[in-house]
Amino acid sequence: MAVLENVNTGKRTILFCHHTIGRDISNRCIIDRKNISRSHAIIHWENGMWYLTDVSSNGTLVNEKQICHERVRLNKNDLISYSGNCADSCKLINADQPRSFLQAIDSTEDNIELPDGIVFWEDQTVKTIYRDVNNNFLYDDGKIVCYVNTNKAFLINQVEYEFIENEYLEDTKRQLSLTQDLYLELILSCDEEDVQAIIHLNDLTFDLGSRAYNQLLLQLVKIRQRDKADGLTDEQRGWIRCKDLGDILSKEVLKEVDDYYINNLIYRLRKHVLELHPYGNIFVNIIERKNRKLRFGFDKAVIRKEELYIEEEDC
Repeated sequence: MAVLENVNTGKRTILFCHHTIGRDISNRCIIDRKNISRSHAIIHWENGMWYLTDVSSNGTLVNEKQICHERVRLNKNDLISYSGNCADSCKLINADQPRSFLQAIDSTEDNIELPDGIVFWEDQTVKTIYRDVNNNFLYDDGKIVCYVNTNKAFLINQVEYEFIENEYLEDTKRQLSLTQDLYLELILSCDEEDVQAIIHLNDLTFDLGSRAYNQLLLQLVKIRQRDKADGLTDEQRGWIRCKDLGDILSKEVLKEVDDYYINNLIYRLRKHVLELHPYGNIFVNIIERKNRKLRFGFDKAVIRKEELYIEEEDC
């Protein structure tokens, strides 16, 4: 996220895609000084760069050069002054693209940037905020999935945050067609104790390695494929109660599996896939959740046993 820092006070301000500065209260940044125009300047993001446009009566200083009714490109460490008074002089200390973020309410905690999502623990369950292929942010609390709107509040590690939307749509376009060729490949060892997971997306592959949560994925894939073979509809197939899934996993991993163990696997899996740039957000629903039930979320999966082909089918 781009940040302006006041050179006098050290106060930092996150830049929005369209950031207006002036004396009028309708501006995002209000400077109540006589030599500041009601609408003084606009800082905005365009084609991968930040620009400042002066719309004032007295002009704006950028690196001590006065501009008047002009547009200039901004770069990191540029100095900006709207009145010539050091009290409002600021430096562009970060020139990254605008991002939506979580802003701490009544707290000194840092803001949390949301390039594509975040997964966290709260109330002993996994909660996820993520971006879908339509650029909408969604919130999954394990019971329901809902859209996230500006000022919606979240509790993370006992700190209350609110969601602040700050998106430039040209930079966040997603292709819906990407998911058409999305599938999961699971490779089992001869004794089926180790499971390797690989996500395939068109010509790209994302290796999840051999992790504990792959056994969870394997069981969910088998359940969804079984339900398809039994004639269940797409909406019905694959769902299983956490308790019943725990019973199945207990036999596979040879230890008692409870809700906390399953939640921990989901947490680790979602953290991993969100790090698979640039499409990690598309993979978040590799496990879907609803009313304490789970299912494998992709339409297609392949299960192989070492080099031997076992089955390949839609789920």
